[in-house]
Amino acid sequence: MFVRQDMQYGPDDPTLWPLQYSHTFCHLGAIRRQATTEIGCLALGIMFWNPERADFISPESGMTFMRGLGKLRHRLCSKLADAVKILLEECCQYAETVPQVVPVFPLLEQTLKLALERLQSVPSTYQRMVLEVTTVQRTYLELKGLLEYMTVYKPRMLDPASETGHPDDCVGVFTSDPMIAQLFNIARLPYWLIRPLSGFTRENILRVIEPLKMSWRQQKDFLPSQRGRTLTRRYAPSIFALQLALIPLPNKLLQWRALVALQSKGALRQAARNIAPPPPTAMLNTPVPGPICRAHRMCRSECPHRTDSRQTLLRDRDRRSSKQRAGPILTPRWSATNMSTSIAPISSWETALASVDRTRPPSCRDSRQVVYVFPEPALLISAEREDRRQVMLHHYQMIRDALLYRMGDPDGDQFALKAQQWRDVLQGKLSAQGKAGSKAEKRTVTIENILGPAIRACGLDIGQINFPADIRNIPPTTRNRARELTWELGELNFRYELLALDIAASGLHRGDRCRDCFPTRKMLGMDYAEGKQGFTAINRAERHPYILRLAKLMLDWRPRPRPGHIGAAEWTIEWQEDDMKELERNVTTYYTVCFYNLFGRAAVVPMRLTHEFGT
Repeated sequence: MFVRQDMQYGPDDPTLWPLQYSHTFCHLGAIRRQATTEIGCLALGIMFWNPERADFISPESGMTFMRGLGKLRHRLCSKLADAVKILLEECCQYAETVPQVVPVFPLLEQTLKLALERLQSVPSTYQRMVLEVTTVQRTYLELKGLLEYMTVYKPRMLDPASETGHPDDCVGVFTSDPMIAQLFNIARLPYWLIRPLSGFTRENILRVIEPLKMSWRQQKDFLPSQRGRTLTRRYAPSIFALQLALIPLPNKLLQWRALVALQSKGALRQAARNIAPPPPTAMLNTPVPGPICRAHRMCRSECPHRTDSRQTLLRDRDRRSSKQRAGPILTPRWSATNMSTSIAPISSWETALASVDRTRPPSCRDSRQVVYVFPEPALLISAEREDRRQVMLHHYQMIRDALLYRMGDPDGDQFALKAQQWRDVLQGKLSAQGKAGSKAEKRTVTIENILGPAIRACGLDIGQINFPADIRNIPPTTRNRARELTWELGELNFRYELLALDIAASGLHRGDRCRDCFPTRKMLGMDYAEGKQGFTAINRAERHPYILRLAKLMLDWRPRPRPGHIGAAEWTIEWQEDDMKELERNVTTYYTVCFYNLFGRAAVVPMRLTHEFGT
């Protein structure tokens, strides 16, 4: 598969032109063609639309170093998302009616979901944005073609009473097998029957295969072909002229959509070799790029780094004389922050953090250097001085697009920093610190480490990046905006920590089931409205479905004895208020205990946004 400079795939693109029939991918002939009618354009017009430069929107606030990064216009992105949502619902309804779906279905569904999520969430360059749109469109058309083939066209092929008619507006296939041609004719799908030129005059097509229907057999009053110097001249009056007039031929074998292409055997073999679809093993073994692969890398490192706030250290110093601790101190990340700029905690999660037995050492050992892919949310608002807090908030906003771009870059290398390094980055310390060979010098992070992939993608020069920003020219960040940025960082950490914890505790890779624990199933680019949904909803009944999904994930977790309420939740049908409260308490406690046991530090837990968005 190759990509041309016009962002189109070729030559093996089943959404643009017919390919040779493949028994493995027989649904490719059912892919819809570009509509020419007004009704067809309304239904699938967005899937044949080509993005333009005006559809590429950069951040309106200008709070970014990457001027070449942006996203698709929200209105157009919503059209694609609505069409994808309807198609995925139809696929779910079809899956419930059959005992087992074909293996291509989940592969296409997963590819479509990840491509749409990258398009919505990850800032990218204009060229990559166009490629993401093309990926969504091509995958949508192929998945819809597969669904219609299984629900409409295949039943027609298997129905003896099915009547032929004018072919549907689909791409169709080339085939040299008369049996396939007849099946596609019954299903009313376009096809082109190819016959070798060398044997065309010596063989009778009726000797190759018997017609499926009696009405298709040769009639006695069949008119002979006209005389001519070439086969094209002899057959053109009887085939192509009647094709345009849509008049059935006397011989029912020759339908008006059956184009007889005359080729030599060598040309036929060359065409088959050029347009043959990729083998199924290559498609199944191809990794699907996306931000989820970063969580798989995260789970390989032993324990995320632990940082203690100033208040925690003071409290620890006061208690050392009375009690010696065996494990690290476990406190909520938000307890040390200025609550005027923080976000509201959730009582069940806060209680679960406080209930972890800190006297027992975790099972993990600090044998590896532990790092973070995103900075800790408490770093943004833990500074005591207001001017320093404003600097850290501003720097995070300026590098935010570059961090998200790196997470969504399938070709990017693994990138993670320790908590102190993230603190230096947010403070603007990206130059050499300390003496040569010292610890301060070794932990120094450069602009290339943080912004390198995004800078190269945008075609910028590192010298053009003004970092750190001038303190005198930093625009103030409002209190509500600081809450939104802190909540976003907390959600990013929580969602990837959940994914890493599930992999470490169960040994399984269940990204889809982890995504089901969140309202929009996103790992990146969450909407601020989710700050009041899912685990953060105010009403316990609204939180309960997501607590249940998390409880089902925990059934395969191995660390420590699991509370009995989690195992019994799967079989409980009616839930009272006290039962939901008890299950939530058990699930949150078991989550924080498992995280502490496997990673040796406090987990980042969900927090709630309480202010009105946009204020």
